[in-house]
Amino acid sequence: MFPRRRRPILGAAVVYGASRSAAKHEIAKQAERDMQTEAEIRMAEDRRQREEAERQRQQQAAIDQAVAREREQNERRRREDEERMQQLTVDAAIAKSMQQQLPPMNMHLGMQQPQPPINVNMQPPPQLGQPPTQMDVQRLVSSGSPASFHGAMEVRYCPSCGTGCKKTDRFCAGCGYKLAPLALHEC
Repeated sequence: MFPRRRRPILGAAVVYGASRSAAKHEIAKQAERDMQTEAEIRMAEDRRQREEAERQRQQQAAIDQAVAREREQNERRRREDEERMQQLTVDAAIAKSMQQQLPPMNMHLGMQQPQPPINVNMQPPPQLGQPPTQMDVQRLVSSGSPASFHGAMEVRYCPSCGTGCKKTDRFCAGCGYKLAPLALHEC
């Protein structure tokens, strides 16, 4: 006969229930996605904080190493200075004892009294901007260091202001004075 008709109220209730159930599932899925996104954000923030802490730890370790290295260098310099001072004291004592052991020379025979030895290492350095004196050159030569002797020979002084210039310079670094070119035998 005639097909049976559904009741309209029942059909609306079924549709409403299905859509409500689907909405609940969708809300649950969205909540799960939100929680997962929040967890990823927290993990990324934790990772960033760990990396920052590690970077700071490495920087602090590098600073500590540099401070320790500088402390060791200062300690080594201090010990070297102490050793040099002890050596100078010993050298001065030896020179004094040798001077005392020398017999005095007679003045009536025309001989002169011996002069005390001059310690050229104790002379003050030349003033900045002043050309070296003969004593300064002798001190550099007698120091025995080829580097210091070589360094002294590669410098010339401005006739205008006295600033030390390289032999290859054409103008004074201090006042701009044009330096005379050097002859080949002076280089």
